[in-house]
Amino acid sequence: MLAYVFWHWPEPQGNPAQYESRLLDFQKSLAASPPAGFRESAVFRVQGAPWLPTPGAAYEEWYLLEGSAALDPLNDAAVARAHLAYWVEKPTGTSYGNFYSLLRPAIRLAGAVLWGRQMVLGPTREFCLHSPEAIELPPGFSAQRTELTRLWP
Repeated sequence: MLAYVFWHWPEPQGNPAQYESRLLDFQKSLAASPPAGFRESAVFRVQGAPWLPTPGAAYEEWYLLEGSAALDPLNDAAVARAHLAYWVEKPTGTSYGNFYSLLRPAIRLAGAVLWGRQMVLGPTREFCLHSPEAIELPPGFSAQRTELTRLWP
């Protein structure tokens, strides 16, 4: 499975309600006629993400795909028509195996999901931990918490 994630926001002089309405219309259309390899999507309104250059609300979209071959059909479909997120930094000198082992108890306790970024550039941290409730991370872990408001589905 592959998760394709991106952020966007309306222009400062734009109408936020209209922006959200069009975003949700697109999601409904995508769900009604999904492209090949598409499993599901989720849309969140984001507050407090310091890497986004906007003082207002931004939007985080997650697309769950069967694999990288599903990116082109998803892109074609896009052109044609309350949770928490912790952006976590793996401590320097910690192996990936140890990193996952240290996080496993917190993830299980909260019913959370850990996503890792691969082959991408950008200012965010390497891992995103989605959780329905606040999580206490192990000592030495650095995370930026953002508030998410689910808009779709």
